[in-house]
Amino acid sequence: MKTLLSALELTLGLALIQLFVTLFPYLFLRKKQLSIIRKLLFFTFRDYLFATIYLFVFTYLAKLSEWFEGDWTIAKAPLFIIAVLIMNGYFFLVHPFVLKYDKCRLTFSPEYSATLSENLQKKVSVYITNNDTINAFATGFLPQNRVIVMGRGLMEKLTQEEREAILYHEVGHHKHYDLIKFYFVVVLQCILLGCFRQPFFDLVHQFYLSFNEGNLIFWYGCLIGLFYVIIFSKISHSAEYQADQYGAQHTSNQAMGNALLKLSELTEHIVDEGSMTHPSIEKRLANIQFQVLPAPAS
Repeated sequence: MKTLLSALELTLGLALIQLFVTLFPYLFLRKKQLSIIRKLLFFTFRDYLFATIYLFVFTYLAKLSEWFEGDWTIAKAPLFIIAVLIMNGYFFLVHPFVLKYDKCRLTFSPEYSATLSENLQKKVSVYITNNDTINAFATGFLPQNRVIVMGRGLMEKLTQEEREAILYHEVGHHKHYDLIKFYFVVVLQCILLGCFRQPFFDLVHQFYLSFNEGNLIFWYGCLIGLFYVIIFSKISHSAEYQADQYGAQHTSNQAMGNALLKLSELTEHIVDEGSMTHPSIEKRLANIQFQVLPAPAS
């Protein structure tokens, strides 16, 4: 029972941190903006619940096996890294398979899937959301679980060429192994959090003996969080620029640029300034050398 409660406590703590990080950027938005954000976001409470259950099962088994017990040594490092890889694997390894059977939210697109298979000789399953999501994303990096999800609300506002630009943008993420990069940044954060915590505590105590463990955990978490935000943002922005270029190469600069402008309009320009994961629309348009065509003479 003690092991069960310990695993549950750790799981809930990590889940709450993840939920807070996910929701914090949206806490200060107006009601109208939140309605748009809901259309941008695909993942629901159910997705995070399944991820939490997955994490709990793994954590409980790890504690039963005493994987994390005892002093940290170099000899235990491979076991720790394997554990962290599994612990962070739900959204990268498991969830893409779940999406393939999620017929309530997604409809398989044989047309787009066949287009990618014929043009790129790559097996990527393409799905269209059944709701009015105004976004698209790629997930999964194993050959058997590469998935692209296209928001119906976005697709309905685009021309055929603009739809293909968005489709190839998402293919670009698979092409450039962006999902693997994101996965390992998350894993690296956990490795740093686990392996360097005690050396950090010892170093601080050499200069500030008054710091208690609670303060040290807080500041160490902030330091690792800052590292994660900076590294992840750099990698994510670079990935978006490359994916935009890939979409433009397989359609046209005009199609890719127009698709981005329509996304801006659909979100009432919420995405214009960019975020931790995406550059601003202005920079993305400049990256593909997009030129706004003059309005036709009346």
